[in-house]
This record gives sequence, structure tokens and C-alpha cells, in this order.
Amino acid sequence: MLLRKGRLCANQTIKVLNMKNTGLLLLTLLLAVQLSWSKEPQLPPNRGIELPQMWKFHPGDDQEWAKEDFNDADWAEIRVPQFWDSQGFDQLDGFAWYRVRFDLPADYLSEDLVAILGQINDADETFLNGQRIGRMGNIEISESAHKFTRKYPVPRRLLKPKNNLLAVRVCDLGNQGGIFRGPMRLVKKSNFADYQRPAGLKPPLAPKWAFEPWIWEDDENSAAAVKDLVAGYARNDIPVGVIIIDSPWASAYNTFEFDSTKYPDPADLIRSLHERNIKVVCWFTGMINTDAPTYDHARANNYFLNDGEVVGWWKGHGSHIDYTNPEAIAWWHRQMDKAFQLGIDGWKVDNSESYVPDFSKCFRGEISKREYTDLYYCDAYRYTVTRNPNAITLARSVDYLDREFDPEFSPVSCASTTWVGDQHHDLSERGLQLALRNIFKALAVGYAFVGSDIGGFSGGPALTKTAFLRWAQFSAFNPLMMNGGVGEHRPWAFDQETTDIYRYYAKLHSELVPYLYSYAVESHRTGTPIMRPCESGKWQFLLGNEFFISTMYQDTTAWKVELPAGKWRDYWDESTTYCGPQSLAMAVPMARYPIFLRSGAIIPLLVKDSINGHGTKASQSFLTLLVYPDGNSEFKYHPDSDSDVLFTCAQLPAGLQIGFAPLNSDLLFRIHQTTAPTAVRLKSGSDLPAWSDFDAWEKAATGWHFVPSSNKLLVKCGGRTADVVQVE
Repeated sequence: MLLRKGRLCANQTIKVLNMKNTGLLLLTLLLAVQLSWSKEPQLPPNRGIELPQMWKFHPGDDQEWAKEDFNDADWAEIRVPQFWDSQGFDQLDGFAWYRVRFDLPADYLSEDLVAILGQINDADETFLNGQRIGRMGNIEISESAHKFTRKYPVPRRLLKPKNNLLAVRVCDLGNQGGIFRGPMRLVKKSNFADYQRPAGLKPPLAPKWAFEPWIWEDDENSAAAVKDLVAGYARNDIPVGVIIIDSPWASAYNTFEFDSTKYPDPADLIRSLHERNIKVVCWFTGMINTDAPTYDHARANNYFLNDGEVVGWWKGHGSHIDYTNPEAIAWWHRQMDKAFQLGIDGWKVDNSESYVPDFSKCFRGEISKREYTDLYYCDAYRYTVTRNPNAITLARSVDYLDREFDPEFSPVSCASTTWVGDQHHDLSERGLQLALRNIFKALAVGYAFVGSDIGGFSGGPALTKTAFLRWAQFSAFNPLMMNGGVGEHRPWAFDQETTDIYRYYAKLHSELVPYLYSYAVESHRTGTPIMRPCESGKWQFLLGNEFFISTMYQDTTAWKVELPAGKWRDYWDESTTYCGPQSLAMAVPMARYPIFLRSGAIIPLLVKDSINGHGTKASQSFLTLLVYPDGNSEFKYHPDSDSDVLFTCAQLPAGLQIGFAPLNSDLLFRIHQTTAPTAVRLKSGSDLPAWSDFDAWEKAATGWHFVPSSNKLLVKCGGRTADVVQVE
């Protein structure tokens, strides 16, 4: 805002704000109105209605002008968006009103809308059909909000088919005034976020290790706390593949140097975690706080947005790195290198961009909030994989709690792993159900690797055993299974039953890594998400093509499942099959979850023990494949990003054939079959030996064994060359 002498808002005492106070006042304003901040939406034609360009306009101030029955026939007409100064009102400072009428199609009357009114210099109150729907800026204390795009919720009860009236009361504090920058649109609330992602963007591929279970905690940040947490999971035989060292770990925000009082030997800590096959991810944002030892250097060299304007944010006061400044980014990367040199495996890239205005001054001139957000997340991801191609960044994908009308954070193309922000410690609409809303929106946008904090991050009631376990069971079938947050999240702190149940699902998630990674490769190639929402039921989804999950989001052990089309096996009783679509009323005790396997499925697993009944410790030397024969089926397995190994299964009148392409692994097939075969042989020519004793079969390199109690035919063979297993 540029102030000059002139006529100011009538009947108001105007205080000229100094630049030191402006940032704090704007932050207070934005928190008060609870509006999202983002760049100007560039919506597809079918994602909004353009408002008329010509509006009625009149200087002055009268609340009667908000009313529908007011006659504005003698008012001037001006173009919107465009400063009023360039349209014959160059001497106007103070109040003026805009009015425009419009009709709505029928499909816009059945749900809430969002009114996107661009940027207004300086403050506004906006009314629809006589009812105020929003305001920004504080006219009473001469506070400008000219940097921020207006996005106001419009309840459906205010809408009508014809002659809707939008009235905007504007106060200009000096210099140019009015609605000066678009867009000017009405958008369905359900479609509001869809504009942000260009069609065709595909997610990057996360490394295999990222699909292992994650842990972290937010109550104590120290090397001792990290070691204690990891030791607790090991003591309870719960697998861990990744740990996040969350804030505050650095000496200041964001120096990228470990606080030596909390982490006296970070290199040794990281090395010890790697020896346990646990990857290490550290937290950061794009801010440098004023108390950081690097702040003055960065400010002196113009490495910040908005000439180093100090912004209050949730970790103190600091300034935003200017991602358009090549010199600033080269320096920023050198700071990140301090942690890379210690061997970390990636970053949790957290939200600081919400504190960036809609438009900011930057090295190249001006940058929108959305552009800045994309640069922030993409620079973090791209530099990270440049340093280590097997590293990741964890970023928010969708978070409606933080940004109701603009919920997306990292661009899909720079989102190797994502979570959906902060939820309460319960199953409510601020807890698990909010996580579900965010995850399903993220899937619709195109994110591949999604998940949430099991049990919620913070807030609401204390985390209960039921909420914790139902959330953990759901998360076991997300690409990201991550447990941590404020308050108690350690399974063994609840009771032994909780520990046993959590262990089962964490091990199942770990076993599923070959399956999840194979679908991640497909998602990277095609853009199809790993989790695939179903049309029937609420928050039901397919995990890949072989699993169907009905999410339990209420405290109950009785659940109604809306089974999709197809033939499905009950995971807990594989001999029981259902033909969908149909509704099922199921008893679901706490240890179980509504899990179904597609008949005909071929599912690759990495089995490490006998906890889940999919093998034993001896299975670690093999790629295990669960096979549920039904006609002809196939699965494309990806041992790495460049390899395709096709498994096929064909039922024949005289038996079964399972074919496979060569891969660098021996194979263990667990085939659902109700009768023992007479013979099992490889098409290449050799008969596989039959073993009547399970222990003898397990010690042997090849052969088959039938288990009548579980209807399982177990077959071991080499997988180095292409072949076909023939079951007769």
C-alpha cells in the first residue's frame, strides 16, 4: 500500500501505519478472518462462473446500498477488475460501493459456493443478496489488505436462480483504489481446489524404504528421546523403517545445524540408526528467524522476500527465503548441505508459505503465493534428490484444516511422499474423518504417496485406544504408515492388546512393501493413484487392484460394508467369498478390520516372520506371492523402477499354471487350493519334490508342501529364469 495525502474514508480517524507494524497487523487480520491464502486461481472453464466485467459504482457510504431492493439505476458503470482511478475517479479516496447482478444455473444452487473477488485496495465488506459474506482489512484502524485475494464462503441458502446481487463496500486509504486484480468468479466449494494442478502431472517415485513404517514424536526433541523411542519399538518387535527428527532439532530456525545441547553427536546418532536399517528425515521450513546466526547475512545480501520483511509465524519471527534469487538459493543449498553431510535421508518440509502474502516483491519482480509455494516445495525436492537420488521429501498434500478453500500445498510433481497435516486425537470431523477428507481429496488431485499421523497430531480429547487402533489399521493400507505427534502415541503405553494389534498391522504394512512399490511405479508412470476411492460406501477404497478396504471411522465393532463389483475373499477367512456389489453387515472386533482380497489376486510380499501367518523367518530369502486362482489373472511386479516382471495365473481343466518372467530372487508361492495336487513341476522340465513334513520342506531349497488346515499349497522354486509352475 502506498499512502499519499488526499481524502480518506469519511467519518473515520486514519492512522498511517509504519512498515514495522504492517506485517503484524496483517497477520492478525488474516487469522481473524480465517481465510486461505493462495495465488489467483486459474480455473478451467468448467470449474467456475465468471462474474460480469461491468459493475454499478458510486462514491460514498450507505449501508442501504447492500440491500437487494435499492435502485442503483443512476449509478455509474465501471470495469472490474481495474482501479477506479483510471476510470474517471482519480481524485477519489475513501468509501465507494460496487454492485452487480447475475443469474445462476441449476447445478450451482444445490451446494455452497466460494466467491473469488481478486484483490481490493484497501479494505472491503462484501454482501450477497443483502447478507454479509466476508470482509478483509480493518476500516476502523485504516488497515489495508490489498495484498490478499478475497475468497469468501457463500452458503447455498443465500442463492437463487435469478437476479442475485453482489455488493462490495470498499475503503481506499490513499493512492489508487478499488477492485484492481482478478479473478472474479463463483466456484463450487467442492471444486475449488481443482484448478491448481495442471492436467497430466505425475507424482515422482518414492524409494522402497519410504513404504516401511514411520515413527516420530513431538513432546521431547533430543538424541536420548530418539534412541529411547527406537528402542521401545525394537523391544516390542514392531518394525520401523523411518524416523523423523522433528523441530526443534536445529540450533535455530533454520540453520540446518544440530543443537549440540540436545544432539551432542548427530553423526553418530544417524549412523546408529542406519545400522538398524532406519532412515532419518529432518524437519525444516523456508524461513530464517531473526535470532538465527545466519539471519543478518541473508538479509544483508537481499536473500529474502519483500525486502526482508519480518513475519510472525508459528515458530517465532523471521523472513522468507526468496526462491527466485539464484544467489540466495545457492547459499540456502549450502546450508542444507550441513545436514546432508551427516547422512540424513530426506526432509519433512513443513508449512511456512501460508505466511506469504498473495503477491510479494522478489528478486525477479513480483511473485504470487501459489508460485512461491510451488518453488518452495519443488526446490526442496529437486535439490534433495540431486544430492541423493534415494532420498525423499515429506510434504503436505491436502490440509483442509489449515486452508479451507485452498487446501493444496506441494505440487504433485514434487511430492514424493506426503501427509495431510494436523488432526485431533479422535475419530471426529476434526480427527480421523478430517484426515480421510484430506486423503481422498489428495487422491482425486493425483498425489500417489499419502498418509496421516496415526491418532492425530494434537488437539481434541486424549487419544483413546479405539481411536489409535482404528487409525493405525486404516494407515496400514496407506502408502504412508506414520505414527507420532503430540501426546502419547507409543502402542505399548496403552496395553498389551494394543501393542499386539499394532504390531500385526505394522508388520503387514512392511510385508506389503513389494506390492505397494509396484503400484507406486505404475502411479509414477501413469498418474493413477495407489489408493483408489470407490463410488459405493463412504471412504471405501481399493489398494491397488487386489485389496478392498472399508474404512472404519466410528467407535463400533459392527460395520456395514458396501462391497464393489467383483468376487472378493474375506481376508480373515479366505474360504469365504462374496460377489459384489452387495451390502454386508459385519462384526469387526478390535483386532480385525474390513479387508477383502480380489479373487484371482497375485500379491507379492516380503515376509520376515510368522506373526501374520504369511510365512516364517525362513521366508526372508524368498519373494513370497499369495495366489488366489480364479480364471486368468496377472500381476506386474516391479523389483525396481526400471524392471517389469509379469506373473500370470491360469486355471485349467487339469490343474493350474503360474508363469513368471526372470527376476533376481527365489520364489515362494502360497496358493489357495482346497485339495492336494498329485504333482507340481516346472515347465522347463523338472518335477519339484513333494514334502509331507513342513519342517523338511522349509529347509529344502525347492519343492512343495500342502497344508489342508489352511487350504494352502506351498511351492518354492528358483526365479532367475523365466518358467511356469504347473500344478496337477
